[in-house]
Order: sequence, then structure tokens, then C-alpha cells
Amino acid sequence: MKTSYLWAVLILVAVGIWLGSPYFDFKTMAAKPPAETPASEQASAGQKPEKLFRVRVKTYSAEPREVSVTVRGRTKASRRVEARARTQGIVVSSPLREGDKVKLGDIMCTLDVAERQAQLAEAKSNLASTVRDYEATSSLSKKKFASAAKVASDKARVEAAQARVDQILREIEYTKITAPMSGIVEARPAEKGSFLQVGATCATLIDLNPIIVSAMVSERDIKFLSSGMPAKANLVTGQKIPGKIRYIAAKADIRTRTFEVEMEAENPGKKIRDGLTSELIIPLTAGTAHKLPTSALTLRDTGEIGVSILASGNKVKFLPTKILGFDREDVWVSGLPDPAPVITVGQDYVLEGQTVDPVHGTDAKTAEIRQ
Repeated sequence: MKTSYLWAVLILVAVGIWLGSPYFDFKTMAAKPPAETPASEQASAGQKPEKLFRVRVKTYSAEPREVSVTVRGRTKASRRVEARARTQGIVVSSPLREGDKVKLGDIMCTLDVAERQAQLAEAKSNLASTVRDYEATSSLSKKKFASAAKVASDKARVEAAQARVDQILREIEYTKITAPMSGIVEARPAEKGSFLQVGATCATLIDLNPIIVSAMVSERDIKFLSSGMPAKANLVTGQKIPGKIRYIAAKADIRTRTFEVEMEAENPGKKIRDGLTSELIIPLTAGTAHKLPTSALTLRDTGEIGVSILASGNKVKFLPTKILGFDREDVWVSGLPDPAPVITVGQDYVLEGQTVDPVHGTDAKTAEIRQ
């Protein structure tokens, strides 16, 4: 046997004897982790404990809030009427202009009457002739020189002639197209020289008192509304007007699945115009809710919206909330205790259950945010 093999066997035997000896212990080979020093021992040893994360906390109480249906709409006239021709003819006078105010019975258009005056003269002449014939026949009938049938025939001719005169007089009256109501001239399609057929429009009138605010309400909210409910409207001009619901559509718009709702309001002086953008507010019920700054809301990784509040032991607690509405830079929410200590600064840097260092009060300076 070679010398190299002999040495290898001797070394292998020596290693086996060493591993099997009582002096070798695997447990002594593992490194023991250094023992942690408790915070109390750190304090006694003069070491500073870890600094807690500072947040600002403000306590909010529930406030009265009016639950309402709010929709966009516009103002419109309560009535819109067209003054139409009841006889045909050429317009010889149209004195009014768009925007003019008129009263019931004011003349809006005048048609030419020259031809009808000639027809009236002819009809009156024919009436006089038939009257003379009827009187002569009646006189002869009393002397037995005319039959009763002749008298009846002449009487019928008189009545027909009188009816023709009355018809022409009415047509002459119809040549003056008058305002069917008091209002404001919105449109005046008939100009001087225009020929109007029977039923053609001379002018369109609108009535602005009362004024109507019209809006489309979703099918989810329409069930809460009824005629006569109080409502109010905020106009784009800054005006705020109260009123009542006067009309709720029985059928939805086929394209938008919304229902038309109209509020009627007084408009003295007719200062509110037709077509103004409006916000229609229909109060439903009154309740309480918390009004918070929108910056206090937190969005969790799960997509849940809520706020972080300060629980017992200065621990953070997340509460899901339901958004009821917005008021400029604030938001109305439900689902919070009353009162609610809401974390308003630093809520996005802490976790639920984490102990924090709170700074209370509305006058406190912005809390130090330490990442």
C-alpha cells in the first residue's frame, strides 16, 4: 500500500474519533443573539426611547344636516302663448318688438281690411234689398196676395244676408290680432308686408310671473318627491328663490332615464329671466352628520374610504364612512362616533393600531410629520 493512502486512512479515523468524543457539542456552535434591552432599562441606562409619530387631532361633533335632492336645471316661463291669425291677409302694422311688455287685448298685428270693407258694403246693400222684399211680401200676404211660403222664403233671404254681414264684420275684427294674455314679446315673426294664412303666428308671448325652475331627477330619487313639496333654487346670477313642486313627470326620458320636475316660484317685477342656469334643491329629511375637511379622508389599499381617529391609548383606528355630500372644501360623512377625534394631519403616514403622539386643538401648529 502506498504511503499516501495510509495517511488518508489515519486522518479519517482521527476525525471520526474526535466527532464521537464528549467534548464536541453542536449547540455551542450556534451564535446566540444579543439580548434586547427593555425601554425601562434603556431609560435607567440614560438611553432615549424611540420617538412616537406626531399627528394633529381635532374633535368634530355631529351637526344638523338637511338631506335633499340637488339637481341642475334652468328657469323657464310659466306660460308661452302664440298670437295667431284667425283670418288671412297682409300685415299692414306690427308695432311691437321683442322684449316689449304687453297687456291682455293689446294690438300686436293689423291686417289689411280694404277688400273686406268693399265686401261689407256689398253685403249691407244685399241685406237692405232682401229686407225690402220681405216687407213687401209680408204686406201682400196680409191682403191675401202672397202665399205664406213666399213670406217664409223672403224671411230666410233676410237672415242669410244678415249672417253674411255679421261674418264680414267678424273678419274685419279678426284683422286686429290682439295679445291673448299679459306678458313679454319673445318672438315676432310677422313683419309689415307679410302675408298671414289662417293660423299663422303673429308673435309669441311669455309670462315670467310665476317663474318655473325645471330639472331632470334620476329614477333613484324620483320616489322621494311629490307635488306641493317645498323647494328652493340657487340661480347662476346669485339669486335664491323659494317655491313649491308643481309638476312631476309620469314618464321618464327614454334616453336619460330621468324625470322632469318643475318648481314654481313668485317673480314680482319679472326680474328673473327665462333660461338661467339653476340648482334645484328639494329638501327631504333632516338629520345629523359630521362635517370634515376633505383632506381628512383616507383611502385604504382595499379601496375603502374613511377617516382615522384617535382611540384609547393614543392608538390609530380606521373607520369607514359614507359620503353624504360636499360643501365647498368640506365633506359631510356618516359612520363616526359623536364626538369624533379625527386625525387631520399625518393620517396618511400611520397604520391602524399604531401608537402616536397626538397634538390636540384647532390652534395647534401643524404637527411634525416624520417618515
